[in-house]
Amino acid sequence: MARNEGAMLLRFVVEPEKKVSVVYDVDVAVAGAGVSGVFAAIAAARNGADTVLIDRFGTVGGNMGPGLIAGGSLTGWPIKHMLGPGLGGFAGIPKEFIERHAALGGGSIPPYSQNQYLRDSNVASYVSLKMLEESGVKLILSSYVADPILEGKLARGIFVENKSGRQAIRAKVVIDATGEADVARRAGAPIIYPKTSYHETDGHAPTGMGLFFALGGVDWAEYESYKGDQQKPSEEDVGWSKDTLGFVPPGHLLPLVRKAWESGEYRIVQEIDGLGSVRSGELARMHGGDGLAWGRIGPERREEISAGDGLHISKLEAKVRMYIFETAQFWKRNVPGFGNSYLLCVAPFFGARGGPCIEGEYTVTMDDVKAGRRFPDVLFIFDHIRPGGAYVGNWTDFPYRAMLPRKVDGLLAVGRSASCIPDTLLRGRMMVMHMGQAGGTAAALAVKNRVAPRELDVKELQGTLLEAGFYLGDRSRLRELGLG
Repeated sequence: MARNEGAMLLRFVVEPEKKVSVVYDVDVAVAGAGVSGVFAAIAAARNGADTVLIDRFGTVGGNMGPGLIAGGSLTGWPIKHMLGPGLGGFAGIPKEFIERHAALGGGSIPPYSQNQYLRDSNVASYVSLKMLEESGVKLILSSYVADPILEGKLARGIFVENKSGRQAIRAKVVIDATGEADVARRAGAPIIYPKTSYHETDGHAPTGMGLFFALGGVDWAEYESYKGDQQKPSEEDVGWSKDTLGFVPPGHLLPLVRKAWESGEYRIVQEIDGLGSVRSGELARMHGGDGLAWGRIGPERREEISAGDGLHISKLEAKVRMYIFETAQFWKRNVPGFGNSYLLCVAPFFGARGGPCIEGEYTVTMDDVKAGRRFPDVLFIFDHIRPGGAYVGNWTDFPYRAMLPRKVDGLLAVGRSASCIPDTLLRGRMMVMHMGQAGGTAAALAVKNRVAPRELDVKELQGTLLEAGFYLGDRSRLRELGLG
């Protein structure tokens, strides 16, 4: 055997063929119980489909549940349903969710109340679980989605891995709500991978990963008093910061950061093995929580770091969790107002604002948003906001084709897995709630009509969404679409 052949063989093992138990044979299988997956499963079940929902955690809701919301609010940025009288307000299942969340004391949803991430995330997970239960959705939690079950290029279910080993779920339609198009990628569908250049279009791109954490025991009055008393940092400190750190921390923290750096107590910039560096800034005061602070820390935004790479995630999780603890210790030891603080909690997973997505029958782009483009297969209407709150363009149709992966049948992609450039374009929570309902409804209708999702009559789908309260345009626009 040649030397190179031996080296290649060491890179692979052959998995023995084996029989895998089928635990469910359903109409619709939803991979991922994040924001879009929850609403897709509820919608599929309420439209008559026998539905199962799989997630790696023991609860549901993704970044609005176990992810602790991690910034912003449950409304994300606007879609046209949110604009009030004449446009229907919130629509369908998202509207029901919001009202039930508020009734149980949840905030994060203007105008009901201000957000408090730790409180509201638990309310969100409970309401989601309750609505799934009431809708008859079967749950497989604490289980990882593995490979799709394929017949040629037709998705016919999902393999999962859990305490029982490998199990199979047969399904007539599979919905990929994994966030990184995990099912579609493994099914061989063409994939769009983020590029560093996307950052010029959206400051959160590419990928925008981070880990949310919260501190308790903060004396905000003492901290604000200290902050207000601080003078502008010296030119010497600013120069040191630029030369040593490559950035300038907030002025009132800079002398403390430099002292800790030079003493070896704390490194505000740390390298992650082959994945760039991580750094922190000022912690934020948590609304509605006395003595609570929060932050979100992640790596640099560049295409070499993939939210769809298991080894990348492992390295990031380990390094950033240690970094968060060290950061909490730095604040406790050095920053007035934080002397009695403590690390209260860290989210159980590394969140991402983007990542790999399908190459769909249509790819939604920022140019579409800037132009406010209209599409005959519109499912809802959305806008995009840059970091900092500035609107990018005009109200834009979201087309059904963006959920249909090329070259693979029997599969729909919702949420961040849907087709877009930049990868962070379709990430707003309210947007993916409505996209989830649209995708779940499409899957159920495809099963009912015994057609593949790409063969579904989009007019029937649009009509069903209109009955649910979705906004697809004014009366003139509905007539153009053949719906008025």
